[in-house]
Amino acid sequence: MKRQRLYKHYLKVSMKPYALGISFVIFGVASLFVNKYILSILKFTFPTIFQGWQCFVSLIVLICIIKRRNSASKLRRCVDIHYLPEAIFFVCSIYAGSKALTKIPIPVFLGMQNLSLVSVTLLKMFLLDERPKNNTIFSEMVLLTACAFIWLNEQTAINPAAYFWIFIHVVSLGFCCVFEHVHEGDILDHEVLLLANNLFAFLSLAPCTFFFGDLQAVKAYPNLYFSKFYIGVVLSGVFSAFSSALYLQFTNQDRDSSSAHLTGANSLSGYTALSRVLAIILSQFVFERTLAITTIWCLISCLVVPAIQSSEANFTSVSES
Repeated sequence: MKRQRLYKHYLKVSMKPYALGISFVIFGVASLFVNKYILSILKFTFPTIFQGWQCFVSLIVLICIIKRRNSASKLRRCVDIHYLPEAIFFVCSIYAGSKALTKIPIPVFLGMQNLSLVSVTLLKMFLLDERPKNNTIFSEMVLLTACAFIWLNEQTAINPAAYFWIFIHVVSLGFCCVFEHVHEGDILDHEVLLLANNLFAFLSLAPCTFFFGDLQAVKAYPNLYFSKFYIGVVLSGVFSAFSSALYLQFTNQDRDSSSAHLTGANSLSGYTALSRVLAIILSQFVFERTLAITTIWCLISCLVVPAIQSSEANFTSVSES
């Protein structure tokens, strides 16, 4: 009986990280699909309102998480000026990402989004004088090749303006990652960072709804009085907030050495890749289909991401070599 109780206890403990990963994958796919449905199917092309709502819901959830952990001091730290550059690029990334997702199929969006890893490498090389390892260079060459074929296959089917927005999205994500890399051992706290990003995004997007004309234009939106629109908007905010909460759970458990092999950064990149692969495959049955060859290159682009992210810790500074 004692051995059986120990086995049940071990099974409960060991299954918890995998349940966290599965939840992260499910909410990631669900959030992306709901966003695509609202932006492309319902054609709600008002990113300041849409992203502002998502940031507001995420902000409420993050505040509840921090208060539940009795970390009220983190609420005051989120207005620290050190987080401002990251917050600015965060707003640029979500705004541009929303504009791009409106015009680009999910497989192409996810495949091209991985170019943010290449922008991280280039920014580290030119701004921080850091040099990537050879395996990182090889993996990113595969990624660049995959994205080049995606563009060649879809350039006639997609509006060129969409690639402008995906470029802004990718570069903004790159700057966000470089900021986190620079301040990883200094001021960075992932809870405070997410809180600061969503707070700044909400405070900046709220007045932009008026200055960009979205607040006036939304009155003529044809689906404004349909329940499917409001259900989708509510779900988009909830799924986005829970995705942020699960991300925080990964980063918090990453500090625990006993579970780092299950929930650490490498595991997070693996679950992220799995989420993107599932989204690419399932989107073929839910939204518009892409060419088979394009889908294959999008899958290759997503599958090479864990190899790049797992080797990011192996960057060496030129000054140290």
